[in-house]
Amino acid sequence: MADRSFRQILLLAVLTSVPLATALALTLFPGSVQRALHGSDALVPACLAALYGIGQRLPPIGVPTLALALAAVLTAGARALALTVRTRALTESCVPVALPPGLTTMAERVGIRGRLTVFDSAAPLAFTAGLVRPCVYVSTATVSTLEADELEAVLLHERAHLRRREPSRIALARLIASALFFVPLAEDLRRRFETAKELDADREVLAAQRSVAPLAGAIDRLGADRALPADRLAVGAWSCAEARIDQLEGVELKALLPATPARATWLSALALGALLALALGQAVRANVVPAAAWELSGGPMSASVHVCPLPLEGPLF
Repeated sequence: MADRSFRQILLLAVLTSVPLATALALTLFPGSVQRALHGSDALVPACLAALYGIGQRLPPIGVPTLALALAAVLTAGARALALTVRTRALTESCVPVALPPGLTTMAERVGIRGRLTVFDSAAPLAFTAGLVRPCVYVSTATVSTLEADELEAVLLHERAHLRRREPSRIALARLIASALFFVPLAEDLRRRFETAKELDADREVLAAQRSVAPLAGAIDRLGADRALPADRLAVGAWSCAEARIDQLEGVELKALLPATPARATWLSALALGALLALALGQAVRANVVPAAAWELSGGPMSASVHVCPLPLEGPLF
């Protein structure tokens, strides 16, 4: 489920960024785009005359394009900086301690011996962090609080996050949701992904241990702790306790994921339509239709072919 949700986030990012990038390119480099397309005969000649006429009458849309692109970059940049600073501060504060002998054996059995850090903390914490080389972090309170099979469930759960490089995917999903603040569906997909990743990791634990009790006990002991603000960090953290308990009790998977409101869907469709309109509007205003196609249409060469309503040696605002 998490992989599907993550792919949907990436697809939404592509569908949104292509028209926005097109409008931005036509706004900043209309002459270059026009010259690049002059050798193509791919456009339908019958539409040319109408397009040229419309292009002369369209209002300026370069400023809204630039404003939207700048807002997206600044919003995503601010969140990236915050995630990086907070996550680094967290990992740097986790001073490693020696692994207890029993935990060393367990880590080797689970397969994360070289990627496990135990740190001194009175709070029961377990999370996976690291964008380039993720590692599993477990507090001493977690080791001392949990039973052996419950601790193994925690390590198996974090191993799933480790294998999928979950911190990187979490960071990317949050940056996309921030950049696409004008597309409500992006935030909904981000929430679905972050819930789905926890449910997927739990199913791996159940497949390995073949028992619900250890994982349920670990969730009960660690799930209620709020010492780690996971929503402000790029970490695969112990979260979504209610949905995870519901999954253990047999609730249908679809019912566990956050629902996408119909309002978010149609508002997102409107936003994507507006972006497409910006891209098409700038294409028409810049008269990017190739001259060869105009000639095929039989249009008079005395018409304003490739004459943009505004100068092409500079931005097309």
